[in-house]
Amino acid sequence: MSHTIQGVVLFVVALLPGSLFVWGFERNAGRYGVGLGDRSLRFVGVSAIFIATFSPALYWLYANYWDSLVSREPLPTALWAAPVCYLAVPGATGWLLGYANLRRWAWAERLVGFRRVPSSWDFLFERNEAGWVRCRLTDGQWLVGLYATVDGRQPHASTYPNDKDLYLPRMVGVDQSTGRIHTDDQGNPIYDGGGVLIRWSEIKYLEFVHHDAGETQRAQ
Repeated sequence: MSHTIQGVVLFVVALLPGSLFVWGFERNAGRYGVGLGDRSLRFVGVSAIFIATFSPALYWLYANYWDSLVSREPLPTALWAAPVCYLAVPGATGWLLGYANLRRWAWAERLVGFRRVPSSWDFLFERNEAGWVRCRLTDGQWLVGLYATVDGRQPHASTYPNDKDLYLPRMVGVDQSTGRIHTDDQGNPIYDGGGVLIRWSEIKYLEFVHHDAGETQRAQ
């Protein structure tokens, strides 16, 4: 193997801890600031932290087993846990931090930062909390829908850097002249049709009101 190929392999291996950590974090917390330059710096920075953490174990492996590895001698079976840990620990750590940040655990928010999201849209929808969405479109039409899981259909709001759009799985009848929702004699919303996909460019005004799990059950 040429020195150039060896260098490329070592570079990729060195970046793996940071890459797996970032991917694990984004699995729960979402992607923000994902330009190539920003992403590369995250991979390098986090990889440096993990390699520094692993350095005593890496040196011990090098001092005791490098010659056996080069000469292709049999290695202890337990030693194969080392590469698994090298990959699994960063990925699991990133996943845990992303999950904790999504749940608003105090220690995670202090590590990640309280203002990580780049826009108000992302701040509103990043926690995926259930609620009513009432919006007026640029053409004057009113729409009211439920931002919650209904009959197995999940709501979705795109995040940075994608174009903003919003999927509401259950819509409610609404008075087009006032924007007030249609209700029955008990004051419950009258549902009207299935879901709808809305682009941010079509929205002039949007109101979000949280609601409890019981309302979701009644919607189903």
